[in-house]
Amino acid sequence: MIEGYARPRVAEFFAGIGLVRMAIEEHGLDVVWANDIERDKLSLYAKNFDARDFVLGDIRDIRGVDVPDVDLATASFPCTDLSLAGNRVGLRGEQSGLFWEFSRVTHGHLGDKTKLSISNDLNVVDAINLTHTLEAFATM
Repeated sequence: MIEGYARPRVAEFFAGIGLVRMAIEEHGLDVVWANDIERDKLSLYAKNFDARDFVLGDIRDIRGVDVPDVDLATASFPCTDLSLAGNRVGLRGEQSGLFWEFSRVTHGHLGDKTKLSISNDLNVVDAINLTHTLEAFATM
């Protein structure tokens, strides 16, 4: 845990409407930063949580130094390209490839301080992309 804080601190990438936040805060973690590109999602997020720490914008424009020190970084990155809907192009796809931006940010400034990064989209990985996807997560 980051020194000076009573509870583990979390950055929520691809936050959407805050479903990951809802789950992890039930277990005693504090979401101190969130990001998504969709204005409509921010509107719903703000109805359920304090959205002062929500950064509306493209992850490609975020640098590690833009994110506060956290113990955990979560990513609900788009899974379209991992599925039939995205023709199973995997993490090379335009949408699911945003995983690499999450990796870039967490390996930047956050890399020294963040103890764990997780993604909740692993359940959509299919056999065609399994090797490539596992290799990608191994770089984290």
